[in-house]
Amino acid sequence: MGPGEARGAGDAAAGAELDRVLAELVAACRSVVRELGPFLPAGAARLAAQLGDGDRVGVPDPVFPRR
Repeated sequence: MGPGEARGAGDAAAGAELDRVLAELVAACRSVVRELGPFLPAGAARLAAQLGDGDRVGVPDPVFPRR
């Protein structure tokens, strides 16, 4: 079940499934950020700051803004 499917269902089980899927996604992003550190130190630091370390992520801002 994808996030869009869980969100549309509107019941408690679907909400719990959505939370689980999104938590897994954020954990995967945090893993990628750790691996990017040696190659893109400034970018990885900005991503890590935005992802945070708790159960909430930061305000969505472009990490690599267009010029």
